[in-house]
Amino acid sequence: MNAENRPQRGLTMGYFPILVAAACSIGATFALAGSSLEAGTKTQILSAIVLVFLLTCAGLHIWRTSRPIHRSPEQPISDSVYDVLSMLDHAGEILAGSITTSDVCRLVASRVRLAVRARSICLFLLDDAGGDLRAVETDGVGCESDYFGARRCCDKRSVHVGDRGVVSIPLLNEMEPFGVLQLHFDPTDAPDESCSAIFDAIGTRVAPLILNSRAFERTVSNALIDVTTELPNERALYLILENQIAESQRKRDDRPLTLLSIDIRGFDEINTKFGHAAGDRALAFVAEVVRGSLRQMDFLARCNDDEFLAVLPTASQEIAQDVIARVTTSLFGRRLNISSSGPFEMELCFGWAAFGDDGETAQQLIAAARLRKERSKSAASGKVLLFSKETVN
Repeated sequence: MNAENRPQRGLTMGYFPILVAAACSIGATFALAGSSLEAGTKTQILSAIVLVFLLTCAGLHIWRTSRPIHRSPEQPISDSVYDVLSMLDHAGEILAGSITTSDVCRLVASRVRLAVRARSICLFLLDDAGGDLRAVETDGVGCESDYFGARRCCDKRSVHVGDRGVVSIPLLNEMEPFGVLQLHFDPTDAPDESCSAIFDAIGTRVAPLILNSRAFERTVSNALIDVTTELPNERALYLILENQIAESQRKRDDRPLTLLSIDIRGFDEINTKFGHAAGDRALAFVAEVVRGSLRQMDFLARCNDDEFLAVLPTASQEIAQDVIARVTTSLFGRRLNISSSGPFEMELCFGWAAFGDDGETAQQLIAAARLRKERSKSAASGKVLLFSKETVN
């Protein structure tokens, strides 16, 4: 508590007794005025009431101003701690918008432990709706997140020092909280309120790092997602496919890999007759059907125009054919109303490529799957899936 708080404390601890004494004096005066005593006697008693009131006020004033104010002076930030925290400023300037939240958490943990003897840290972030607080990252040993301490810190927008060696630091953006950095200490190293200046300095430096990392992650996510179908795009597919190829190369005899190429027969006709909005609905519809028919480990992406590519890890050619059959079965009987004329007749064309037999690079596998798909388009008409005229979405 600083000097600016002293008058406020005097109001709460000194003025209330004075007000009580004043009320008592006024009550005694009214009682005296209504009594049947002689005027001289009333004057003497009134003088005594005033004297007692003044002495009471003087005594309370002397007690209030002379009584020491007990406070825990804030621990100043030493030069060594300031140097350590300055590293976070430099990190923010150099790495701004280029590392993930997990990387930032590890960086912050390594620097903060040089400034304070924290055993571990936990990062809480508010969800997109701004209501629920979730622990998203931890670093260190024995980190048991204190949700209630973090919640109180977030609501109060101030550092909260718990009674179990847990310190919660608010992360603010334009004075609005978006998360909490929680530090966990051993009991012997547990800090107190006197360290609040250090914790405020940590929060001030960590907040922009976390904000930049979240913006970076959103940018990367948006760059890897197809807006129309909400599926990963071709760039994301190459990242996954290259990784799966590396695994199959490492375990060549035990880890098969198959790639599927899928597109919609007559997709150009949909766009021409009914417009691109109808084409987008068709793409989203097929994406939902195919995605729901794949295995949990499979990866589906939208690539060029109406083409979808699916990576099937550990899938042999037989398993890939089963997946194709399952997609076809899921599509049968489901209809999409594109226009008032009724459901549009759809057909999916499939092509596949197996790692090893059809190539060992992403480009080779994609080319082989597309080639088989083009050949499948000239298949017998008995493979075309026609839908009834019933109206179902």
